Amino acid sequence: MIDRDPTRRLKLPKFSYEKSTLVPFRDLMLFLEVAKSISARHWALTQLLSGMGLRISEAASLRIEDYQTVEQGQHMLRFTQKGGATAVVPVPLPVLHALDAARAGRTSGPLIATRAGGPLTRGGATGLVETVNRRAAAQGLKRHINPHLLRKSAVTEALEMGMSIRDAQTFARHADPRTTSKHYDLGRANHYRHPGHQIAARLAV
Repeated sequence: MIDRDPTRRLKLPKFSYEKSTLVPFRDLMLFLEVAKSISARHWALTQLLSGMGLRISEAASLRIEDYQTVEQGQHMLRFTQKGGATAVVPVPLPVLHALDAARAGRTSGPLIATRAGGPLTRGGATGLVETVNRRAAAQGLKRHINPHLLRKSAVTEALEMGMSIRDAQTFARHADPRTTSKHYDLGRANHYRHPGHQIAARLAV
């Protein structure tokens, strides 16, 4: 045992976290529209990532049986999330339409299957997103959108619509609200929402 901390004067290097920038709403909608036009698989995957904020590995591992339970009139999606815990969340109606299209009348098996009908891997799911990127770029999309950026955009949209950080944390399934605020709120650089506009308008003479 020692009587004083030998690191008390230690200076840690400064680290600046570069946050991703907000995806313009029009670009995000173009991306989703292109995904829907390609196939039901592309549509379902992008809806899970953007509409429900799932991680790419979570979406790829889903089975049809995972969303057949109904509670309070809502279809519930059950899946294993990061860390191994089981998450149970309601499926919004637009996402439900996409999932039903992807399963194409099947009652069991992978929700988003490969062309051969097998389970989708994380790499295969990422490949579907890349296909959407290429098609959308040909239609004017200037921003490359990766799977995690779709998840971040979903959380950002929750905050942009005025939801509390608590609700956004629940949506993102983060253990710590600081993770939601620091790493997933891409709207801080949205100049249209800067408080200065409202303050100046109120004090204008």
